[in-house]
Amino acid sequence: MRGRLRILLCIVLVAVAATGSVGATHGCEFPYETTDATGAVVQIPADPDRIVTLTPSAAQTMWEIDAFDEVVGTSTYAGYLPGAEQTQVISAETDQAMVERIVDLEPTLVLVPNASHDPAVVDQLRSLAIPTVVFAERTSLEDIAEQTTQIGRLSGNCAAGELRAMQLRATVSAMEAAVAGTEHPRALNSFYGYSSGAETFTDDLMTTAGLTNIAAARFTGWQQLNEEVVVTSDPRWIIAPEGSPIPASPAYESTTAVRTDQIVYLDTNELQQPAPRAVNASATVLAQVHPTAHQELMEDGPWYPIDEPPRFDSTTVDLDDAGATARVSVRATEAVQAVHLRPSWGDPVTADQPDESGTYVVELPAETMAAGGHLEVELEGLDGLRSVRTLPVGSTDAAAPSTTEPAGRLWLLPAIVAAIAAPLVWMLVRRRW
Repeated sequence: MRGRLRILLCIVLVAVAATGSVGATHGCEFPYETTDATGAVVQIPADPDRIVTLTPSAAQTMWEIDAFDEVVGTSTYAGYLPGAEQTQVISAETDQAMVERIVDLEPTLVLVPNASHDPAVVDQLRSLAIPTVVFAERTSLEDIAEQTTQIGRLSGNCAAGELRAMQLRATVSAMEAAVAGTEHPRALNSFYGYSSGAETFTDDLMTTAGLTNIAAARFTGWQQLNEEVVVTSDPRWIIAPEGSPIPASPAYESTTAVRTDQIVYLDTNELQQPAPRAVNASATVLAQVHPTAHQELMEDGPWYPIDEPPRFDSTTVDLDDAGATARVSVRATEAVQAVHLRPSWGDPVTADQPDESGTYVVELPAETMAAGGHLEVELEGLDGLRSVRTLPVGSTDAAAPSTTEPAGRLWLLPAIVAAIAAPLVWMLVRRRW
């Protein structure tokens, strides 16, 4: 098993390390047109830099593609994300109040995951010419990977979305390989007496962690699980979000899971939001149910998002007045092993020594840079995980002024080909997505 995991990890790292410059054909140009889950054709005229996310899953995805500072409005439940306090909470008691709050933020894109889809709100926003995209339900971890790519494309962070989606798929495949051939004990997900059945990403999360979801054979979506089924199925494990009590009934108390205290409480933001960090919930369950497999998995890591990738603090490119030299300054939030620079107009350069402030500063000759040139900047983390931005650096016209690009709005990572290829409570859970 460990051999398979090492091979998989090598494929991932080679795919990331071998990524070349994306240039003007990176496939992230605007204006951009897309058809959303409602069948509406949505036009996004320019790279959006003021984005409203109506649910925390979309906000979390923006954070995970290193673009959270483009978000100006979030829902109440996104407050756990670093930087969320700098955004406006747009939740409101009435549709009209919500629309007014959104409009006041002057958004250039609104992301509406299906869980919070209110046709009245969406129609009003579209009538005001605000690009508004509604997503389909996410029913698997693969759906989450696909949505990560989609949000990257819509927000102008194309390769960032593709990179994170590829890393998610690699981690899921590694976990599946880790539990292949092992017993998958019976389990159920409990949320105030309700449970997730088939065609839910929670069911896929459990299966990936090496469990057999007893509810999946009985219904789809979220429903109350008949207590007779609980008794006859006798789950050996129960997973639940933090703060959700297990029913204190004879049926539940008779189960192996309750009698042996095999209950796994998970971070609500990981278990109930169809976004990249759902993979962390799978890993937590895996560690409890299959500790040996989990240990071997982690030894063959690093695995995103279980392991934190390197993150950019700031990235700037300044051209001198003559356009002959590009001065690149890169700072990561934490120490990295190296910074790799790949200019579209010349040879790649690696910097492995920061200055006293922790900033990597490199000067590149820019005389041969064509108008619209770009620079790929890659952080290589101490554990091997990587993150990349692609910055435009303007024209070499001698009359052109020097440019300094704000880090938060120019995060276009290199194009990466994926290496691995309903009751009221149900509505409550969906609205928390």
